[in-house]
Amino acid sequence: MYEELIEAKKSQNGSLDLTIQADLKYLNCVIKEALRMYPPLGWLDRETLNDYKVDENLTIPAGTPIYVNGIGMQYDSDIYPDPETFNPERFLPENEKDLKPFTFMPFGEGPRSCIAKRFAQISLRNAMSYLVLNFKFKSLPGAPKPSEVKYENKHLFLVPGESLFIDFEPRNVSSGL
Repeated sequence: MYEELIEAKKSQNGSLDLTIQADLKYLNCVIKEALRMYPPLGWLDRETLNDYKVDENLTIPAGTPIYVNGIGMQYDSDIYPDPETFNPERFLPENEKDLKPFTFMPFGEGPRSCIAKRFAQISLRNAMSYLVLNFKFKSLPGAPKPSEVKYENKHLFLVPGESLFIDFEPRNVSSGL
């Protein structure tokens, strides 16, 4: 990701605006993979407007609340092989086309998806670009890995239930962002 950002910045004479960031393949893959593993919400809820016949044995009556286990889907090994491994390449365009629809929903999907999705994506790209261009990330000795951190179980959003520690080592390079 760092190399992609440096290359993009060079090709734009030191500028890295939001339009360029939106086209950076690996930056976007990293963000998508992070959102797959650590979505803001673990579930989505909807209410049926009409009776919905699933099969001969099951009809969901109108007005029934439905809960979609988004995080469960995003950790399903049938959908995402080796789901515990951080693998941004699964979101490269040539791989992403093979993903089943509605199996990656960190912002929901359809007409009721998050109204702030675009703003969140722009903010994430800009923040990640700045941080990666200016800092190296180092885990602190004795600090838990993200996969070892327990979630706060009394919170609406998926947030860590304990403090996270990381060291930001300056790269001594001005990003110009």
